[in-house]
Amino acid sequence: MSRDSNSDAGQQSGIESHPSNALRILKLVAIAVGIVAVGASVTGGIWYLNSREPALHPVRGVVLLDGEPMAGGAVISYFRGSSDWSGALAAINEDGTFEFTTNGAKGAYEGTHDITFTLMKSGMPPTNLLPGKYIDPKNPPYSIEVGPGMEPLRYELSGRLKETPRPPREAEDDTASESTTQSDAKETPTE
Repeated sequence: MSRDSNSDAGQQSGIESHPSNALRILKLVAIAVGIVAVGASVTGGIWYLNSREPALHPVRGVVLLDGEPMAGGAVISYFRGSSDWSGALAAINEDGTFEFTTNGAKGAYEGTHDITFTLMKSGMPPTNLLPGKYIDPKNPPYSIEVGPGMEPLRYELSGRLKETPRPPREAEDDTASESTTQSDAKETPTE
């Protein structure tokens, strides 16, 4: 009777103490672990492929302003390939030549770049010396396709802005101090 009561209790609870049940559970756990591992490796692989930086390629050239080398200033690129990767920057040398660098490395990312320029007169406040059409990143004047074996670029800009005159308020202050000095000299008594 005790033997029958044990087998009845096992059947009522739905658990059989058979070795094949343990193997089935072990197989299901192994399959679940395998699915999670494959999913993680696929996700990691996609992340890796998406996070790789594009190749850098040398980009150099010359900038002319009103037919003369544009000394000073900068050429700025805005990389269209991804918002994750920055564009390139190049200081313009005295002879108008430039070479792009990206995050400290020579070159620009492979792909399409929008190009703008800047040329500022130092002082406070700094004064822009280029027409607005050359400096607006939302409406760039040029775009380039960066790739292997690029020829040097040549940009011919025109319309250098004149240096802005001194604001009128400062000029009035200078005149006021001069007139004060002159009136003081007139009021000095002579004996």
